[in-house]
Amino acid sequence: ARAPPARGQRTAPPHARGGAGAGGGWFESWRDAAAPWLFLKEVSYSQTIPKIDHLACFLPGTLALNVLRYSDHGRNSELLLAHKLLQTCVHMYFRTASDLAPEITRFNARGLVDDQGSMHNILRPETIESIFMLWRATKAQVYRNWGQRLLAAFSRMKTRYGYASLHNVNRPWDLRDDMPSYFVAETVKYLFLLFADDSALSLQDAVITTEAHPLPTLDSAAARLDVRWHCGGSSDGQRAARRGDGAAGRRPA
Repeated sequence: ARAPPARGQRTAPPHARGGAGAGGGWFESWRDAAAPWLFLKEVSYSQTIPKIDHLACFLPGTLALNVLRYSDHGRNSELLLAHKLLQTCVHMYFRTASDLAPEITRFNARGLVDDQGSMHNILRPETIESIFMLWRATKAQVYRNWGQRLLAAFSRMKTRYGYASLHNVNRPWDLRDDMPSYFVAETVKYLFLLFADDSALSLQDAVITTEAHPLPTLDSAAARLDVRWHCGGSSDGQRAARRGDGAAGRRPA
């Protein structure tokens, strides 16, 4: 039987240990005269649908996070795969009049083309999330450069009471009267983290949920509990909780 890992030692889940090669069949390269565009396959009845949804742009960040937390073997190939996928996502932004990406982009012989039914932008976080993760994994300045341009594009959506979505990314003046809550919870948070020091959030000691809430890993939480236990430390709130006191320092009725 395999020995359990030592305390504090991370063990990669099986899907992470597979490396970039394990996902080789998930991707399709779509070439045009300028560049190869890599995207996540969407398959219907064995046929690849030549399009990319903005929601799929979280994947480069997931690959980069896998490298940060687990990968020793295949690091370079996995980061290259993540970078190429992210290039496609970023190009979805920079090819429009607003520098904001539409909800869906399609591919044809000319490269990336508009999907006329999905030209809106609702301030989604997936691309900036992946830019942040690849910055942390590589420290390559290109990712902060991309983030700076996205920050400028989002900043132009500012209105008197918030930030507006767009009806059409090629009509920057055509604002929608809404601001999704995830814009603040996720998009703005990842923009902040991209330009903040690493100490603002350790990706070794926290797991970020789908909605970008950082939660401590079991290893880091256990380590902090050990320190408090062995040092005899306890906060006022912890002592009050053990006594059964309420939030204001009184015992509940």
